[in-house]
Amino acid sequence: MRPAGWRQTFDLTVEDANHYIAEFGTVNAQSWIGFDELVQFTKEQYDQISGRARSSDPVLRTMVKVRSMSNPVMKVTEMQGVAQNDPHWVRDYFVAPAPEGRKILKTKVVRPDSGEVEHLTRIYLPAKLKDNPDKQFVADYERTLLGKPDHIRKALLEGDWWVTPGAFYSSVWNQRIHVRPTTRIDPTWPRFRSMDWGYKNPGTVLWWAMDPDDNLICERERSFKLKTDREVAEMIRDTEIMMGLWKGKRSTITGPADTQLWEQRGNSGKSKADVMAEMGVTWVPADKRSRTMNAQRILGRLKDHGEGTTDPGLMFLDCCKQCITTLPGIQTDPNDPETPVDGGEDHWHDAIGYACAFASHGRKGIPKLHQVDDDEDSWEKRRYRGRDGYGSRV
Repeated sequence: MRPAGWRQTFDLTVEDANHYIAEFGTVNAQSWIGFDELVQFTKEQYDQISGRARSSDPVLRTMVKVRSMSNPVMKVTEMQGVAQNDPHWVRDYFVAPAPEGRKILKTKVVRPDSGEVEHLTRIYLPAKLKDNPDKQFVADYERTLLGKPDHIRKALLEGDWWVTPGAFYSSVWNQRIHVRPTTRIDPTWPRFRSMDWGYKNPGTVLWWAMDPDDNLICERERSFKLKTDREVAEMIRDTEIMMGLWKGKRSTITGPADTQLWEQRGNSGKSKADVMAEMGVTWVPADKRSRTMNAQRILGRLKDHGEGTTDPGLMFLDCCKQCITTLPGIQTDPNDPETPVDGGEDHWHDAIGYACAFASHGRKGIPKLHQVDDDEDSWEKRRYRGRDGYGSRV
């Protein structure tokens, strides 16, 4: 402790990030609390310390602040002191809600006595090496970082909070290029959806649009778990009514789904695909012939942006948070460097792969169901018509 004018400054050293108070007890009232390398603290430590930001002084109480600085987590095992229980909590709390930063995020709180609603605020302000005013320092440090492995370079030079060492798409994924602000999609663009089924494990439905340059845009995602085929169909119906993709009692779009949807069940002989079609939600079997080929299709689209001069072949609106967080973290198969590892939280990845395969024929290959007759015979024929692996019964 050292005098600092009419206030006092306390320097609390957090050794190995395993405690958040000094030996003399809990932090008392502080009008300004600052964290350096916040990833070295747990969320509990952050909440405990920042919860002491208060003052009874009439002047200081208007100036109470909590400020934090940190680099992204590069690799937990390489960073001494990184909070191990949830190493990505800083990213998830500050960065993920608004990856571009400079947006005030609000958390609603209600006073228990009066019921008055107020808001706590936080904001992420991204900063990069080039923001440093010392140009020679920037040049020297940039040269050093350019020679480092992908995950270190992306974290410290590009400020990438989603970098994962050993990730299959780490060399091509760029948050600033592949993620776009949520906006209204041109209704004239071809649309479709893709799905990876799950019951005990999560399943997901993704909605897609293709722009005039054949670029794919994931405009919405809905995940589900422990839901029946009917419940998932109802979820899709409600979503597509809101999106303007429903006409009468049927969806105006279709798309690829996990082939297990066509497995026959019980005495009824109806598959999940049959049940969903009766409810107006039709699918075609996804191309699952080669996981490697689908991964290469994803890679090709991610890379297709002319060094950032054009829209990439694969984009995600920022409301598709599961896709944005899981795709960059998909690991490489240790036995096959050309293929992403199979298993884990890869449901969103698989649904993306189905979509890229489905869209490989371009805009003309995307069906327009609203142009199909409404009689049941033609609808049944449309469900199972396709080419190159799509539309055949499984």
